[in-house]
Amino acid sequence: MSISQEILLNLLLSNRLVSRVNDYFLLRFSVTLSNVNLSDYPYSDYQIYVIGKMIKKRKEGYSYRKISKFFNDNDIRSVKGKMFTPQLVERTLYKFKRSKERMNDYQRKLTNLRVYCFKNPVL
Repeated sequence: MSISQEILLNLLLSNRLVSRVNDYFLLRFSVTLSNVNLSDYPYSDYQIYVIGKMIKKRKEGYSYRKISKFFNDNDIRSVKGKMFTPQLVERTLYKFKRSKERMNDYQRKLTNLRVYCFKNPVL
């Protein structure tokens, strides 16, 4: 979230905080990011490994059936220790994609905005 200099200058001038154009400004603010759609539960190393393999195999052109067969033939089990089915592979990839899309769906809130005006630079 950014505020253009022109908008900020107009805001300051309208509030009569600025007496001259050569003054220096210090902005202090807090930004709060929140997302009600996500839990704080991160993926385990094993989940990341399995999902990475699924994505790689899909890019290589494997169908969900071939991916599940590959995992089962190589004794790679689901997080719950079960054998993979084509439906489980599809649902896992779908849920992973959906969670990635939700990662960018944050609500932003700007608080504690304070503007300080100085006659000389404070550097």
